[in-house]
Amino acid sequence: MTQVEDGTDDHQWTRWTGPTLTLNTGPEYDFEQCNGHYMYLEANNANQGDTAKLESPTFMAIKKRNVCHISFAFHMCGDNGMGTLNVSVKDTVSVKDTVIFSTLGNQGMSWCNKHLTVGSNQAPNDFKFVFTAIRGSSNKSDIAIDHIEFGKDCCYRGLPFKPKVSGDCNFDCDTCSWNNLDCDNSNWRRGPSSKCPRGTRQGRSNCRSNVSTTVGHYLYIESGNFFNTRGKGDRAILESPNIQGSSQ
Repeated sequence: MTQVEDGTDDHQWTRWTGPTLTLNTGPEYDFEQCNGHYMYLEANNANQGDTAKLESPTFMAIKKRNVCHISFAFHMCGDNGMGTLNVSVKDTVSVKDTVIFSTLGNQGMSWCNKHLTVGSNQAPNDFKFVFTAIRGSSNKSDIAIDHIEFGKDCCYRGLPFKPKVSGDCNFDCDTCSWNNLDCDNSNWRRGPSSKCPRGTRQGRSNCRSNVSTTVGHYLYIESGNFFNTRGKGDRAILESPNIQGSSQ
């Protein structure tokens, strides 16, 4: 997550641990109640209506019938002058923000959990999530967020937070640099888990959806169809990307 510095906000989110600087507002600790950190807008340093924006990395456009899940925790404890928290989807082509969640006012002393689902109608192009805190009328209106998680069905544009150094891949977004070789008779294909490969009966017990998500994908070998019949012993070879060796 990165601070937005394009002139559309007034302040920055502050990374913090423990109680905030103003009494009777803000969390006492992070969402997991340990010595971790969270992000918040310090109302004492802002004026009414001032904003702070935090945005995610870029995700790929969502195709029809696919979705992207996001979950997070937020804390809005203060008085009647508490401000507003908005979560929006920012289209990287039109640069338009579509608000998908908004809450205002005092939400109590506890952290709140929120889970959101974004579909293709909200993200037809590459997009980012944007968290916007809007300062209320009181200095007792600290707004905090923590524990932001993106679902495995959200596909990063480029590398996510940590570069991949292993051959792990669930094939939901792409083949993760696993490649078909040209020295065989066939190719592995990437197919959706919502239906069985062609040529396999839907009712068979060994033909099941991906256990983790109904919109996921897997790789399979087409055993044969009307146009292309495979022979016994034909091979499809899949090669992994270069994997970093262990020093241990």
